[in-house]
Amino acid sequence: APLPSGLRAPVFAFFVMTSRPFADLTVSRMLSAASHPRHLWLLHADLKTEPADLERLRAVVAPYSNAHLMAKRRHVMWGGFSMVDALLDALTTALHGVSGPGWRGFDFFVNLSDTDLLLRTEAELSAFFAPLAQQQVSFVGVKMKGSDPMRWDMHAHLRKLTFLQCDGAGYAMLNATPADLFPNQKRCCYGRSGQIIYGRVPFALPRPAEDAQVFHGSQWVVLHASHAAALLTHPNASAAVRGFRYTFLSDEAVVQTALMATGPELRARLRNHNLRYIDWPHGYGNPEQYWREAGEAHDGGPVMLSFAHAATLFQSEAISARKADPTIDGGRLFALWDAWMA
Repeated sequence: APLPSGLRAPVFAFFVMTSRPFADLTVSRMLSAASHPRHLWLLHADLKTEPADLERLRAVVAPYSNAHLMAKRRHVMWGGFSMVDALLDALTTALHGVSGPGWRGFDFFVNLSDTDLLLRTEAELSAFFAPLAQQQVSFVGVKMKGSDPMRWDMHAHLRKLTFLQCDGAGYAMLNATPADLFPNQKRCCYGRSGQIIYGRVPFALPRPAEDAQVFHGSQWVVLHASHAAALLTHPNASAAVRGFRYTFLSDEAVVQTALMATGPELRARLRNHNLRYIDWPHGYGNPEQYWREAGEAHDGGPVMLSFAHAATLFQSEAISARKADPTIDGGRLFALWDAWMA
């Protein structure tokens, strides 16, 4: 994929969240597919990462002078604001914490996880994004109420409740009862939340403004540097971020709501797509059945990719596919990917 004539090659800041034992196997493939000295790679090794897994990840990163394990590590929990905190840490580092010969800042910030399988080479990514760098375009999936009323209503209900993350041990829901969260059933957890406990406190924590226009969508984004900076510094964006800190599934709403609140100039340069291939179980009937069969580790998530997805993935226009696990299906999907990328 040659670079369009007259355009300079864009610079990427890749942010990869890792926590799984096989992270070294997926991260090594990301680096082999898309690494280039001009790019930046920031890896967040979750605090729950086992020491042996972390050492294997360090070994994978060591040969790349532009790939770094972030010093600030968090205990990231499914559905929690810790997902957003890790993203904001990486954005701050990429925008303000990197220096060195030749570094001139990034054009695009791409967030990934250790279950991503890149579907594009560095040359293909550069060719696609070079003209978009001039246009200062970002890719952020935004759901409108009419397109996904069930999920919209779910988010609206959850925003009324206050969740306090208890690192590694679930959540405390403040000034509410189990019936407020699960009006028609008794449950210990919400998806992969871990145990939820309930308690009354004589104070209230920050909430989204009553008149806030809230959006949600995919937490997987490609942000132009102008949008990345606005997410950290624009007053409307900062207010939106603060309001979501004690909400649940905030990672699916913060970026969308914050950037849509920045005003018409920045909003006009958002493209409503996340550029990912994700196979949701909703397309196969009742997703609850899939989640029961897949087990607790996959509750609420997409279908795990396997050898059967290969033909579709390799013809996809997406930049990456998720969720991929090299220990599933005997590693056949990853073996095919290795041959395809060779």
